Formats: sequence, structure tokens, C-alpha cells
Amino acid sequence: MLNIKVPLPRVHMAGSDAPSNAHLEVGQHGFALFLSPDAQYPVVDIDGTSEQLEEVVRALHTALASRRSSDAERERTGLRAVQSGKVPRTDGRVC
Repeated sequence: MLNIKVPLPRVHMAGSDAPSNAHLEVGQHGFALFLSPDAQYPVVDIDGTSEQLEEVVRALHTALASRRSSDAERERTGLRAVQSGKVPRTDGRVC
């Protein structure tokens, strides 16, 4: 099986402001995180069975769906507050 490269958006290492041109490689071993296209070795290697790795992908999908739902709810709530003239403050109270 050939490794499949999946580009990643804006990856930063802790303590550095420099973004990396990072990608994941998916292969027989699992997932490997490379911080540059020419890196010889991955920074992180995640091994697992196909079932374990599929569970990781499902969990990520669920987390992203939840995030989209929360973002949409905040947007709706913010729009209602602006339309009513009552803008929520960061401390939860209404101005």
C-alpha cells in the first residue's frame, strides 16, 4: 500500500510563530505527521489497527460537527441579540 499524503492547514509548533507546511501520511502503519514536505521522518507516528484508526476519524468528524453546530448557534444567538438591541457581553450579562 502506498502512503497517501493529506495536507494540513496552518500547523504551528509550541513556542514558534513560524507555520509549517505540514501533512499527514496515511499508510499501513497508521498516521504520521510530517512538518515539511522534505522531512525524512515524522514528528508523530500514530499506529493502530484499521478499526482503531477509523474510530479516531469518526471521533474527529463528530467533534467537528459539534463545533459547527456550536458556531451556528452562537451566530444565531448573536444575530438575535443584535436585532433586539441587546448585545451579550463576554461575562454573560446583556448590555
